Amino acid sequence: MQQVPAGLQSAIQTLLRERQIFGLAVCGFDLKGVRFAGGFGYADLDRGERVTEDTIFRVGSISKLLTTAFVLKLADSKQLDLDRDTNSYLPEPLRVTDQAGQPAEFELRRLLSHSAGLEFGVRGVDSGNVALSYLANGGHVRNLTDAITGLKVNMAPGKRVVYSNPAFNLAGFIAAQAVGLPFEQAVQQQVLDPLGMTDSAFTPQRRGPGVATPYGALFPLKVGSKPVDRLRVLATPMGGLTTNVSDLARFGQMLLNQGQS
Repeated sequence: MQQVPAGLQSAIQTLLRERQIFGLAVCGFDLKGVRFAGGFGYADLDRGERVTEDTIFRVGSISKLLTTAFVLKLADSKQLDLDRDTNSYLPEPLRVTDQAGQPAEFELRRLLSHSAGLEFGVRGVDSGNVALSYLANGGHVRNLTDAITGLKVNMAPGKRVVYSNPAFNLAGFIAAQAVGLPFEQAVQQQVLDPLGMTDSAFTPQRRGPGVATPYGALFPLKVGSKPVDRLRVLATPMGGLTTNVSDLARFGQMLLNQGQS
């Protein structure tokens, strides 16, 4: 494996400086394998730990790609039908309604294309906030079921594309129900393990050596130098993945290879 190309290294150093980013990792790959990988900056300032290609990061909404792959794999095996009404997969207390409280009708596939009519935000946090996480204290969302309870569409499904976090929580829940396991276990069994993503998991509470410490201010999301150590991130389909660039390369290679690992 080669080193990160000099031109890219220079661009990354500029990015770290101008955007006040403490650390990041990069990887270049194709169907033949990983061409280069490397880390820049610090994974943890207090420990003086440098980022490497093996450093684990919380990758936020990149998680949605894995959740989508999970749903599509089950659709390929006929365990899910992308054209079936979403509410038909849900027990009555969890069914999505319109603003009048009537059942909303939209196909499962619309959850994956941000076109189900669901809002951007997250239950338990201000609906207009871009936060990917829940505070350890003060938030009332305890698990994935809580996160999808009481969802309402804000517009007619299929009329507009509006980025939606709840849509992916709902899609992940439905996929996990089809497998019969909690989401974090189901996606591990169906996606992560088959791809050999051995350093990846939907366990965002991971911390310590080898795991990048998140820095900044959560509300609003701004660059900052303080560890976000009061944060408890749920293992949600929308944003709970922890992984490194080496594992993400395996996922990317599968996509380049038309779904074959």
